[in-house]
Amino acid sequence: MKAAVEYERLPSPSVEPGIDVPAAVLEWTDRWIGSAALRDLLSVFGGPAPVASGGSLDELIDFSAKHWDFRGGRERNLARSIGFDSSTTAQVLASAEALGLRTPLPPRYREYDYVLILGGLVRACVFRPRFAATLISSGMQVREVIALGGFRPLSGDEPTLAAAGGLGTVDNEIVAMEVGLQRAFNLQDAISKDGLTDATSPNSSWLLKTYHGNENLVIRLLAAPSGEPAARRANTADTYEFWAQSLAQVSADDRILIVTSSIYVPYQGLEAIRMLARRYGCGVETVGIDSSEQDLPALRQMFAPSNYLQEVNSTLRSIQRFRALLQSS
Repeated sequence: MKAAVEYERLPSPSVEPGIDVPAAVLEWTDRWIGSAALRDLLSVFGGPAPVASGGSLDELIDFSAKHWDFRGGRERNLARSIGFDSSTTAQVLASAEALGLRTPLPPRYREYDYVLILGGLVRACVFRPRFAATLISSGMQVREVIALGGFRPLSGDEPTLAAAGGLGTVDNEIVAMEVGLQRAFNLQDAISKDGLTDATSPNSSWLLKTYHGNENLVIRLLAAPSGEPAARRANTADTYEFWAQSLAQVSADDRILIVTSSIYVPYQGLEAIRMLARRYGCGVETVGIDSSEQDLPALRQMFAPSNYLQEVNSTLRSIQRFRALLQSS
């Protein structure tokens, strides 16, 4: 495989408590979409030139949707698998590294008010809680841990992976997350439970369970309803919003740490800033799980170039949403 250019690693999207969120995010997005790493990636695929600061994203978004969206509305594990030649593969991996989708960075601080563990496919429901538990057992001070998810039915290879990973028979994301959370933090039964089960509209259902962890750490499991239950399942933005509006009392002094997988840090981190920091003035930082947490062979995952391109596409769409929001306010 031909070696690609080595680029400067760009920072993950994050904001400090009480700062000017729009200014900080616009600075980050201008740097991201104007980077040499994205420029060279676009060039390999015959894409448009980089967008100038404050310029229109329409052409870039259209190109990305056409060439880098392999999901077509499906779950990530059901996306089309696309192979590339060695030169293209090298460029995709080098650009993904520089854009912050590969190697994880450690948390910046030792104290956070909230740690939000994002749900996802079965692997995420195991490894992300374990990583959060490792951070806390290593001395990180946290007021609450909240595992977020939804009533998304497992699909594709997920039931097989759940069985291979020792999760037993689980049929949806939030049940898989509950098992992963209980194992990671060695939890007993929940001390309280609330929620709504709507058999006629599963996307409207929600669930909240509260546990006591070691040293009286408050740990919650939260399944959010969809913001558009007739059209789709709950997405990342829905889980942020439901938690903040229905459960938390987020203030401008709070620091929130988001735990996800490295490949999703730019997209999900920017969504967290849009849904949380912009509204409440809180600090938001997003970290990806360390590879050392992926020590279960049956669940280990290697991402392909098409996976990284998919998340570049997701990040670009998130940037577009944020800019549109600022323009309309």
